[in-house]
Amino acid sequence: MQVTVYFVGICTHVNEVPGLTRVLLVNAGFGMNVAGHAIPPHTAALHVPKQFVASAPPTIGGLTPTSPFFTWTMGGVQLDLSHGTGGALKTTDYTALPSLTQIAGTSALTLDQRVTRDGAAACEFRITHGEMDAFQLRTSAAVLSKLTFVTDAPPQLIITRIWDGRIATITLRSADGVDPVLSVSNTGSEPDTVADFLLHYGVTTFTPATLLTLTPSLVRAARDTELAELEMFSIDPGGLTIGCSNSTFP
Repeated sequence: MQVTVYFVGICTHVNEVPGLTRVLLVNAGFGMNVAGHAIPPHTAALHVPKQFVASAPPTIGGLTPTSPFFTWTMGGVQLDLSHGTGGALKTTDYTALPSLTQIAGTSALTLDQRVTRDGAAACEFRITHGEMDAFQLRTSAAVLSKLTFVTDAPPQLIITRIWDGRIATITLRSADGVDPVLSVSNTGSEPDTVADFLLHYGVTTFTPATLLTLTPSLVRAARDTELAELEMFSIDPGGLTIGCSNSTFP
């Protein structure tokens, strides 16, 4: 079976350890003011379409259900997919994701351990298997990424609440011959701007003094199948600007 995970919005891919990618969603639920730019609240959310849920506990530590059910807001959780096969691969498009180091123009960026280790992030998605890819939306310049994860057993999404280690499991299944698709997103409560990208630097100890702007990425355009799958979620990717793109560290 195959599981596809889409990463939408302010999702920072930390690749400082070989063979491990950690996708961090900074906790910006109250908004921020960075470099003189007002950035509205962003909500970190997990969405698993109900047809792909074989079983899930009624309550999950660190996840707050919203309407419709099987969409949750996240606060201080680690996510892992079980039963992966093969290694971790990265496509050429994925390696072209915007780099925090290159955009900041400095090699002295340091990770903030409170966010990257101690649970101050809304979510940390750990990836050790599967193929990471990236693409650009057709209706905007926003860059998204996705994980294609192959399993040799019924896949499970393991949710660990970081502060106390409490674990819950969502077991996934195929539905009508379609393998499971889910999304992890960190998007704003108001129309985003190019300044939203500044939120990515919350995973570091660096505070930008000026607006750090992106240029259009060199990644490929979204495929029809990807756009169709994104329509499963309560997200309007067409409303995203380039400032709500994924990024990488370093």
